[in-house]
Amino acid sequence: CQCVCMYRNILKQCHRYTGTMVASSSPPPPSPPPKVAIIGAGPGGMFFCHALETYRQELLERGDSDGLSSLPQVTCFERAPCAGGVWRSERSFEGVEETAPGEKLTNMYEALWTNGPKDNIEFFDYTFQDHFGDVPLPVYMPRQPVLEYIIGRCTHKCPDFFEKYMQFHTSVVHVKYTENKFQVTTKHVLTGETRMEQYDKCIWSAGENGRPSMPGPLLKIFKDFPGRLIHSSDTADFENDCKGKRVLLVGGSYSAEDLALMAIKVGAEKVFVSTRQAANAEQPGDAVSWTGAWPFDKVEVLEEQIPLRVTDNGKCIQFTEVEWKFPDKYEPETDEVSTELRDIDTVIFCTGYVENTYMLDEPLREAVKRDPTFQLDVPEDWKMTQNSLTKFLGDVKPNDVRWLNSHVTHPKLYRGMMIDNPNMMFILADVSSPLCGIDVAAWLLVKIITGQREIPSREEMWTQNMADAIHEMQSPCVRFVMDKAYYDAYNHAMESDDRDAVQKAFEEAYAEHAAEGTDEVIYYRFLARMMQEAQYPVDYGSFEELSEQAETIIHYDDLSYYHRRNLDGTEPWRTFRDYNDGDQFKSILTGRASVPLKQKWLDIDAADSSILDP
Repeated sequence: CQCVCMYRNILKQCHRYTGTMVASSSPPPPSPPPKVAIIGAGPGGMFFCHALETYRQELLERGDSDGLSSLPQVTCFERAPCAGGVWRSERSFEGVEETAPGEKLTNMYEALWTNGPKDNIEFFDYTFQDHFGDVPLPVYMPRQPVLEYIIGRCTHKCPDFFEKYMQFHTSVVHVKYTENKFQVTTKHVLTGETRMEQYDKCIWSAGENGRPSMPGPLLKIFKDFPGRLIHSSDTADFENDCKGKRVLLVGGSYSAEDLALMAIKVGAEKVFVSTRQAANAEQPGDAVSWTGAWPFDKVEVLEEQIPLRVTDNGKCIQFTEVEWKFPDKYEPETDEVSTELRDIDTVIFCTGYVENTYMLDEPLREAVKRDPTFQLDVPEDWKMTQNSLTKFLGDVKPNDVRWLNSHVTHPKLYRGMMIDNPNMMFILADVSSPLCGIDVAAWLLVKIITGQREIPSREEMWTQNMADAIHEMQSPCVRFVMDKAYYDAYNHAMESDDRDAVQKAFEEAYAEHAAEGTDEVIYYRFLARMMQEAQYPVDYGSFEELSEQAETIIHYDDLSYYHRRNLDGTEPWRTFRDYNDGDQFKSILTGRASVPLKQKWLDIDAADSSILDP
């Protein structure tokens, strides 16, 4: 025994002075749980924390103490005083100063409504019936009840949800990745106190609507305009800006559609909308170009026209026709004036937003930059399946193919992870189904961070992204905006004597590939695959074959399109929200049908809670 004790003491001394590891029967201590910083408490930040809390409660029910102890330590930083992102109204920010140089907190106008069917944003674990009870709901919803529904989902099983996960009034001012850690510097917007902490992972969810986009060339054109000039996010004084006035909206997106209707509601004299697009075979067009008729004929859409100059001491705005140029430019066809508008009082830029990534170090920001020059390497032996256009274009060899206009719009990201640094993650939205898409992305990132799903190698990520983008090129309408050679071949054919036949062939080819080639269907196929990977509790089928639920949601989007297209002006007060087919919209989760609005949409005050009374 004495020899044994002496031997053990010698080993201890050796370990003490040399640091040599001595084998032990005891397991090594567990690694500490990862620390995760989340930037932004909009839907992305909320949904990630909700998915993590859902998993935590599952572990509690199973009594899995090891799983609980390994859950990540999450802090979600939000510079505003409350959660919700752009779903908040201006009133949420009273007394809050700008928190970044030259930046404002973006938000929704108090009275805005959803542009798409509510059934696309209903959650599997907290249905509309769970939140609103037996109240029958319309197809389109006001902003405030939707925000309350989102918040209610997060708190109904976790009353202290926001206290547990969020730090409000806290702006993330800088994120740098060094020595396998994120150095996150934050600033309390009320006290000015700054601090730096280290994290293992960082999730950017500050929103793609983070900063208003005010294009420099447009600002230069309107520098001498004497009237009111604002962005669509700056609508605090909207009624005074529009009532009894002639209003110009620059841009034809959903925000332009919504603000055009709101301008009519508050009593605008006339609304003009300048949009670069028009609905045609090559391009689905902007939202404003879908509408068959506007209330009381108060809206005039200037399709494929952009502002050219302001003349006559600001009293006249001239426009010129524009066309799309590969890969991502709209350029005037000539310098000729196509339209003149006089005595415009208010100009509203509906020119969208850009990602608010100013806080990220340049190498981290690189993954979400839109790079129109970034080329896709198409295999030499790739062939396009023959379609109706092949007769006129032949077998066009791909050349100068760009990632930009594929649905893999961020090729340096894979399932939200930065390929070159998977510890940096992004939660991004898509216009087809923004809240559902964000929720699935958040659910998948929780699976990855908690070790329930392995991270592929860098090569596997790139290979999958390339395969997805190349797959899309089988669709003529997608290839047209991705492949310069195909774009040139089509335009050359359109200059021939067969122009009408080529146009018809394009429409036929589009129809042939509609089942898999439209923007919407492609998006839902990607979403279905991500749902499978995330083990999301809603079944949209697979990338190869969508489920009945997914097809139903796509059908609802189509019905919403025809709510706009079928307006003919015979009932001059009618908007797309004054539909007659609410019973065709049934929840894919509960089967409850939608109902028509109780009164004309133009007569409804969105702040009136009686809208949702039984």
